[in-house]
Amino acid sequence: NTPEADPLPWHDNDWPMNGSWAADDALKEKSVQALWYVVRPGYMVALFLLGWAANVALFQRHCIDYGAVLGITKDEMVSVRFLVVLAAFLALLLSLLRTMAFLHGPSAELLAVVLAGYLLATLVVLGGLPRPAMKHCRWREPFTLALWRCVWPDGSKEIPFAEVLVADGLTSVAKLFFDLTFGTCIVSSCRYRGVETAALGEVGL
Repeated sequence: NTPEADPLPWHDNDWPMNGSWAADDALKEKSVQALWYVVRPGYMVALFLLGWAANVALFQRHCIDYGAVLGITKDEMVSVRFLVVLAAFLALLLSLLRTMAFLHGPSAELLAVVLAGYLLATLVVLGGLPRPAMKHCRWREPFTLALWRCVWPDGSKEIPFAEVLVADGLTSVAKLFFDLTFGTCIVSSCRYRGVETAALGEVGL
């Protein structure tokens, strides 16, 4: 009897290893896509801040008193520098998170941290600032009032232009709310099913 020859190093039995590499790459790509649903709202907010900064700079250049149109005082106006710095900080922070995700793969915990950061920032804007800091953020009062009127309008009086402007901005970033809801579903499904890597294919979304 002739002994069977040993399989060659590139025998078909060895190919599943390459297939597993391809599967890992596909899973990592889906994980990064899941992270994009979570970080995209932050980029949209940063872009919106830059757009408003450009408007404020244009108003100031042509000496347009936009405060009188919006019904706000000079103390409640936002400077161009503040808007640009805030937008740059937000974009830089989200870019660092995306870089970490590309290198190590986004986990469900990372997505949850980003969502928790959005919630914390919203609470701060709506009234979670300490009293000394609120003196330097007078813009928060007319902004939160306009937000509240967009949700619960007052039909007994004429709608101010500031509320119209905020409502128009909310419609421009409507996809932001879909992404936040979808990202929350991804994280919740990962936590419920015990999946460590937040991927669309893993959670069945």
